[in-house]
Amino acid sequence: MLAIQNEMPEQTFLELGIWYNNLSRKEEALKVFSIAEPSAEIIYWKAFLENKPVDVSKIKPGTSFPFRNETAEILKSLIKTNDQYQLKYHLGLIEWNRNSISEAKRLFSECGSKPIDPAFYGAKASLFKDDASIVLASLQQAIKLDPQGWRYHKMLAEHYIAQKQFDKALTTAESFYKKHQDNYLIGMLYAKTLLLNKKYREADSFLTKLQILPFEGATAGRQLYHEAKLMQALAEIKNKQYKKALQFIADAKLFPENLGVGKPYDENIDERLENWLDYQCYSNLGNKEMASKSLDKIVAFRPVVDNTVMNFLPANNLVSAWAIEKTSSSQEAEKWIKTQADLYPTNKIVHWTLLSYTKKPSNILSEDEKDGEVRIIEKL
Repeated sequence: MLAIQNEMPEQTFLELGIWYNNLSRKEEALKVFSIAEPSAEIIYWKAFLENKPVDVSKIKPGTSFPFRNETAEILKSLIKTNDQYQLKYHLGLIEWNRNSISEAKRLFSECGSKPIDPAFYGAKASLFKDDASIVLASLQQAIKLDPQGWRYHKMLAEHYIAQKQFDKALTTAESFYKKHQDNYLIGMLYAKTLLLNKKYREADSFLTKLQILPFEGATAGRQLYHEAKLMQALAEIKNKQYKKALQFIADAKLFPENLGVGKPYDENIDERLENWLDYQCYSNLGNKEMASKSLDKIVAFRPVVDNTVMNFLPANNLVSAWAIEKTSSSQEAEKWIKTQADLYPTNKIVHWTLLSYTKKPSNILSEDEKDGEVRIIEKL
């Protein structure tokens, strides 16, 4: 046993034990499972091979997530004489992994309210994601069983966002974050709910204090900051306070160190939306030269994908079309934005920009699919 020192020794034992079983070497399979650290699948296999009841007391909640097809077959056999919910739950996970969604839902439903594992209810919420009442009840039960489990509070807030119940999302995120201020993931969610509730100044103030640890692809915090600044700029523009708006726009172009992301190379920063707002401010201030430069910057930007990484924010394609229309013609603008839609046919936000520019019904994005750029542009 000591010789197996990989990350997941359980899987090594399962692989070897199942191999022996497939060779009809039951005794060898049992020896392998007997020296392994007990886990749900190991326990199931031993019970099956020894023809004994399953001792579920040794199964640790929240750490067992079977996925093997061979385990599914023995679970089907064990369920005939074992009524413990864990067996149906774990078989449901395997069926879900095999994309047998209806069968997985049946097994989860048969567990009823017996499970005392919060992970079960978190999984159930994801499995029944299209049934809002089940999602809500499942997440509330998960939180009842594990009040300190941040993932369940996060899922609940995100559920409220998907249901456009932004006030409930804010209450959920805020109450948990105030008790766990070291959890920057919930902190980012709290900032997002502030933005969704149009509390832009509060979100801006909060983000100046939030410390996000840098990690690969950590752009979410900066995106929230960017949205908070530009939403305030929009408010100043509507109040005809153009100089104040210009300051918010300038701030939006910054990359604060506390938000966990460094500044990319200039050519990889998509500032088309900021430049469009600059254009509007300078135009209203009568500064034609700066207004013209702002439009030129937008038109000069070239959206590209390099090694699967985009240098652009898809919603800003609509901004490019507006700028092309100002500097050339609406025909050229429509031609350009149609070309972009053809280049990225599976990108829903790119498709949204085309529909929006051509003034066709564009309600194709759910709240979850909208990013800060979309929300800002919708207010222009």
